[in-house]
Amino acid sequence: MISAVTAHNFKGATFTAPLGGLTLVVGPNGVGKSSRSQALQLAVLGYVPGTGKQNAAIMDAFHDGEGKDLRAGIVLASGHKIERRFSRSRSGKVSEELYAGGIKVRPDEFARALAGVGVVDLSVFLGLSDAKKIDELFRLFPPEGDVAGVSEKIERQTKRVNDLDRQEREAMTAVATVLSRRSKIELPAGTMADKMAEIEQAEADLAQARADLEAERIATARAEEQAKAEARQPELARGGVVGAPSFLAGDGPNIDLALFTDPPGSHALLPSNSTTPDLTATLERILSTMDKAGCDVCAARMVINRELAKARRGLPLEAVA
Repeated sequence: MISAVTAHNFKGATFTAPLGGLTLVVGPNGVGKSSRSQALQLAVLGYVPGTGKQNAAIMDAFHDGEGKDLRAGIVLASGHKIERRFSRSRSGKVSEELYAGGIKVRPDEFARALAGVGVVDLSVFLGLSDAKKIDELFRLFPPEGDVAGVSEKIERQTKRVNDLDRQEREAMTAVATVLSRRSKIELPAGTMADKMAEIEQAEADLAQARADLEAERIATARAEEQAKAEARQPELARGGVVGAPSFLAGDGPNIDLALFTDPPGSHALLPSNSTTPDLTATLERILSTMDKAGCDVCAARMVINRELAKARRGLPLEAVA
């Protein structure tokens, strides 16, 4: 709060005028009523509304020509004095110096000292446009003492609102796209549980098909082996049984082949009507050996049984190797 206004060589007067919460200045013309308000404006604003703002113009308008300088200042409730001093050099150039608490300061320091202090000429204020009136009120009563900061906050919030609007539009567009694509999807009939059951059934059918295929493969292999065995039977029947049959080495159990081998020099064709007991005994001995070896269904046994039956009946035997 301003407690006093001061002036030195201001329109021919030097004064210190105390100010209260509400101060009324009265008096006849020429006693310095307007000098108080103009000195207050010059101290706070740096110029007087309605006059020039250049240092030379200020000096010409308010200095009476006496003394070296022109001063205008205010005293705050704390007793801190803020003052502007204008002086003209010998060359005629007018300069301004700023003081706070009796110490010369820089413009930014002077502005901080004036923070929260404001004056207005009511007649000038009423002549301003609405926008300028708002600016002036913000200058006089700045929120938190920072008008520029309020403007920056407004700009930031405006930008944030615009960004949020843009994000909302993009989100709504994405939602519309998803809903449109979803409506075009043709879902199969049935529930998820039904589809899982169908998958399980398909897997079971596939496993059964694989098992059937393997069984068919095994049956085919057995049939091929059976066909090969049947194809060998005529050859076995023609080959004889006294010598060691060649198929006994790989198609049946291990048999002592020495039992089937005749002594050296005995490989001759037997007479067709030979029914010697030795041959019958030999065939019986071969059968006994095959029984011990577990060969009870092989083709060799069938051939030997047939020849043994012929020998017992006295029928001619087939030639043996």
